Amino acid sequence: MKKTYIKTIYRYGTLFFFLIALYTLLMTLVYTIPNAAVSNQVEAGQALIQTEGKRPILQFGGTRAAQLDNFTDNVMFQGVIKNDQENPLESGMNVRSYARYWHGYQTVLRPLLTVLSYTSIRYLNIFVILVLLCFVFSDIKKKMGTTYSLAFLISQAMIYVIIFPMSMQYTTSFVVMSFAMLMVSYLYERKQMKYAGYLFFITGSLVNFVDFLTYPLVTLGIPLIYAILLLTKDEEISFLSNFYFLIKTSILWCLGYGLTWVTKWILSSWILNINVLKQATQQASLRTAGNAEYPTSPMGALTANLDLMFPPQAIKGFLLLLVLWVFLFLFFHKPLQNIYKMTPLLMVSMFPFGWLVILANHSEMHFWFTYRILAITVFGILSFMVYSIDTNKVKQLIHKIKY
Repeated sequence: MKKTYIKTIYRYGTLFFFLIALYTLLMTLVYTIPNAAVSNQVEAGQALIQTEGKRPILQFGGTRAAQLDNFTDNVMFQGVIKNDQENPLESGMNVRSYARYWHGYQTVLRPLLTVLSYTSIRYLNIFVILVLLCFVFSDIKKKMGTTYSLAFLISQAMIYVIIFPMSMQYTTSFVVMSFAMLMVSYLYERKQMKYAGYLFFITGSLVNFVDFLTYPLVTLGIPLIYAILLLTKDEEISFLSNFYFLIKTSILWCLGYGLTWVTKWILSSWILNINVLKQATQQASLRTAGNAEYPTSPMGALTANLDLMFPPQAIKGFLLLLVLWVFLFLFFHKPLQNIYKMTPLLMVSMFPFGWLVILANHSEMHFWFTYRILAITVFGILSFMVYSIDTNKVKQLIHKIKY
């Protein structure tokens, strides 16, 4: 048993070392591209952002849920232009003195800006988002059925996935989440779910590499819900098995996410000869507890995010759905022992609340994009509601009524 644990730690340690080496190499290589190759497109993109405004709200009823984050997109553009006094490694670690993040999005953004404008990148992003959305929707429909795929689509519609192509910073977590779901499906098809831990570890690390602390938790919660659904589909899985899977993959995702971030702080401090670790820990303290200038409260963070995710029309729709579900549950529910083993879906649905409370300052200040982690709650609860109904009994009743 002891040898098994040592072997597992060794494998994850080797994988983590490879990921960090890869991230460092990619960030160094991308900053070998000269500023002259991207400067014109950067200036044009910044000019467009200035025209549109820092945080324009698209015309979807004026809600801040449809607010773009041009301000952060502009920060991304500022990082495209490297300091000529730095070598590529230093530029990749520093990214215009914003060293506590990896800025892995630059590995895509800088090469794209050598051939495309900001407007063209947005246009390309439309196809990327739609293709991934269609692939994931189709995969869920194929493996679990239409109702589950609709539950996923509802969760994405409620976070305004339609505006993601217009904002680079909204794209990163969505893309990582989509690939994670497709990889969960790939492992399931090949009966290799024993490797799911590695997938979630890599997913946590990767989203930290590319994301700007927008709504990264969706890369854990939504693929995890899909994995639990798939595991329970064909096998006699118990509640404890699902619960163990939830705990294991969640811990591994958190380790991948947290270790990747801490390693960046340490590497940057060493390479740049500045105390990035101190800066980062100060920011971490602010984002969780706040300070005198930016006071915060967990309840304030929860209220701001919940109000944006669940406007009155969404609440009315859910209440109607709840009434229908209660009726169906009373007459067509599956055996209670089967329903019990799927309660981990509800546990995953609660993940966003823990995130919002722990990162209360960040979640309250930036509620207009952090609210998107509540897509986990929507997908998890809807999936549990769908699973608890015996659709075969419903179909039999419809058949009797029809004939």
